[in-house]
Amino acid sequence: MMKYFYTLDLRFTPVSDRILVVFKRLTTLKHILLESPEYMNHNRGVTISDLGLAEFCTTFTFRYPFMQDLFRGPGSRCSIETLYVRNYPKVTDSFLKIAARISPRLESLDITGSRCTLAEIENFKAKSPGTKVIC
Repeated sequence: MMKYFYTLDLRFTPVSDRILVVFKRLTTLKHILLESPEYMNHNRGVTISDLGLAEFCTTFTFRYPFMQDLFRGPGSRCSIETLYVRNYPKVTDSFLKIAARISPRLESLDITGSRCTLAEIENFKAKSPGTKVIC
């Protein structure tokens, strides 16, 4: 049985929010590499979104937007150091706002092909100066 699992590389593999959150049980996981295959239809719900990433990075799901501002417990911190989530258009500014607050160990974030705005990317960089952002 494998005791430690540090890297999960699912590039070019169809992954959805439901599949992604299953991997949050791997507590030693540090590097997540996700890249959507070209043929994936992101309008059908089988995709990665802000909600799936937020749930993956925390021990609790934020079902209501006001909870994001209220929740600050120790279980809310993400231990991921590398997160590549390329070509997922349902990843938006909402995830960047959450990631800036709950991902103090994040060293590298690749959001190429997302719908994150330049303004929110700059805001994320200001709040997380130790994180290299690729977009």
